[in-house]
Amino acid sequence: MAEEPTNSFIYSKLKEYVMDKNKALMLASVIFGIVAVLHLLRAVLRWNVTFNGFKIPLWLSYVAVVMAGYLSWLMYSAGKK
Repeated sequence: MAEEPTNSFIYSKLKEYVMDKNKALMLASVIFGIVAVLHLLRAVLRWNVTFNGFKIPLWLSYVAVVMAGYLSWLMYSAGKK
């Protein structure tokens, strides 16, 4: 385990800015949730996405909705523990 630095003032100020595990998991959950909603909107509204001349298939958004939604739920449930 890491020892506390000798300058405790700097350590205490740095500790104020470090995010704890549960807050980080909740933030990740929100980000994955937003990604899932955006992919769902793309799939329902049939938005075309072209990347470097290649048209991204619409079915890929359905896969991304499931994956991002699952990750969002997983991060949320892990953050509640």
